[in-house]
Amino acid sequence: MDAAVAGGDAAAAEPVCSRCDDSCVTPVAVEGAAHVDGPIDYPELPPAGGSHDSCWLDYGVYSSPPAPPERWVHNLEHGAVVYLYNCPGGCDADVTALEQLVEGLPRIILTPYADMPPGFAAVAWGQRLVSSCLDLDALMAFFLAHYDNAPESVNSGAPDGC
Repeated sequence: MDAAVAGGDAAAAEPVCSRCDDSCVTPVAVEGAAHVDGPIDYPELPPAGGSHDSCWLDYGVYSSPPAPPERWVHNLEHGAVVYLYNCPGGCDADVTALEQLVEGLPRIILTPYADMPPGFAAVAWGQRLVSSCLDLDALMAFFLAHYDNAPESVNSGAPDGC
């Protein structure tokens, strides 16, 4: 793996904040990681851990339908980073920029997510950055600080039958 994508603690020394609205990464208390069938009512949105579906997702870009949070939370448990966007008025250029950002990154998911304020977010196990504007540098810094840093960091695709 490329040294720039080694993940973990290298970039964690400095706080990751969005330059466009000064929002910063916040730690999220994660209680449990049980496998649950059906929809989950997460107490904080977007979720950054917790109970999840027993099936996780293949890594990549999702658009329509959006990737269900119960599944991508399982990816978080495996060390993934998930980028989310909510653009009720449309944001095609921003989504294209995000698609270019995630191209070639390991264990990454990009999906729309309507259950957050309009804007953009990055989540990893126990970590969340939510911003009203797109800051690609902050999103990449988040990835570098939090990728492959989870209770069951495993690089594998979804199992058969998921």
